[in-house]
Amino acid sequence: MTRRPILSWAVVSLTLATAGVGATPALGATVLATGTLTDAKGSVTPGTVQVFASLPAGGVMPLLGTGKAGPDGEFTVTATDSAQLLRLADANGWLDYRAVAYTGGRVGQWLYTGHVSSQGGEVRSASPEEVVAHSARGSAAGAAASPPQITLKADRPVPARASQVAGDPNVKCKTETEEKPVESRRSLAIVGELNNAYNDGTVGKFTYGRGSTSSSYFGVAISNNSGESFSIGGEKYLSESGSTTFPPAKKRYARKLRSLFEFTKREARLNTCAKFDIEIRPTAWIGGHNDRLRQRGALDQCDPKQLQDGFRGTGDFHRERNDATRWNRGAQAFGADITVRSGFDRHVQLDYKFGGPSKKQHWLCGPDGKQSPFSSGRVYSGAR
Repeated sequence: MTRRPILSWAVVSLTLATAGVGATPALGATVLATGTLTDAKGSVTPGTVQVFASLPAGGVMPLLGTGKAGPDGEFTVTATDSAQLLRLADANGWLDYRAVAYTGGRVGQWLYTGHVSSQGGEVRSASPEEVVAHSARGSAAGAAASPPQITLKADRPVPARASQVAGDPNVKCKTETEEKPVESRRSLAIVGELNNAYNDGTVGKFTYGRGSTSSSYFGVAISNNSGESFSIGGEKYLSESGSTTFPPAKKRYARKLRSLFEFTKREARLNTCAKFDIEIRPTAWIGGHNDRLRQRGALDQCDPKQLQDGFRGTGDFHRERNDATRWNRGAQAFGADITVRSGFDRHVQLDYKFGGPSKKQHWLCGPDGKQSPFSSGRVYSGAR
């Protein structure tokens, strides 16, 4: 039987911060997650939410905190031991979390990455977006607190013996969340694209990892039926030291840009009554650049009537803010399609130096030909 991976995104979306809605945490407590719990139909429901630390070595994941969702589904999970977060985070302060929700005999989960820091005697956990944004402004990531928002959907049945594992001392199943390191494999992943419609000396340049730091978000592929199909059960932020500038785009050029990453295939289960699921996530950036993937329809897309003035010859363009597009099949590893997105931030940048006469107009736009190239996820080149 041929295995055909199936990609399903967005049962859960989240950001992290240090304070939020829901129950008021104790003074100095570190908020790990807060938001809304829903059942399989998407209706708010009461239940229990636990947050674990997901560690590279695998094994039983430490339980970091537990929270209760009320009838309105709202919950807040704070760390029972904030100092433990500092001990578990890597040398750069990053820590992977796994949020698990139990309600009505069903379970839901989501994996995500946070940045742990200590300021003024308080331990805080911030989202990767906060870290990048505050770093770009020269301030500490933990200094600000945007409310964490998680919509956690419990849509998967759990074994009968484990259906009351959260909060029922009579159930023999343990809520240990366990992972097994299995094997690693290297695969190319899309980190961006570069499109240049002009043959007048215009040069486009894409830089991944400027400032000696790279950053991308990868979907975490999870299979609950022995690897026959995969769905996305989280998003891991991968930050590494290093930088690479892809070969400049001269003349007409439209390519997807890839680099080599390491992916790890593990087995994971949510409690001792459950079977192990296959789980695939990125673990390291290896490097290099590959621009062999051509793409059609990326040139001559802009509508001058909507944009009015373009970029003149000898001028330039620089982009380092807002998110880039998410590639649904940005990488393939162990038979699974994995989503990838690289934000236009200080780590991922796009530049153009326009050629031709100084009065010649050059056009950059978003996918519909009208969007601003400074805010759209994809940047197209040339006039219709």
